[in-house]
Amino acid sequence: MSLDNGMHERYFNLEYPTDDGKINELLRYIKCSDPLYQTEDFPHIVERVKYFKLQKEGVEIMCEIADRIRQERDLSVLSNWLKYAAASSSMIEFEDRMTKGAS
Repeated sequence: MSLDNGMHERYFNLEYPTDDGKINELLRYIKCSDPLYQTEDFPHIVERVKYFKLQKEGVEIMCEIADRIRQERDLSVLSNWLKYAAASSSMIEFEDRMTKGAS
């Protein structure tokens, strides 16, 4: 599905396959996000999931961010954080934007 909203986004339904085998594999992975998954198509994503799900430092980062999000009650702040998450290329960048309030 395409939307004319000034961004380059793609929306997929995890229940239905696409015509692209690599996209299908990625969608299957997103659905289960197994940190022990093996693939040559998107190894960096698997490495990052492994870090944030299995390594102590990564798990602590995720728990801190999750706690901060759960405690926030201001919907405009939460909306901004969602935008920051979509635009950030790393958890560090996302955390930095959350802290500084940068768009």
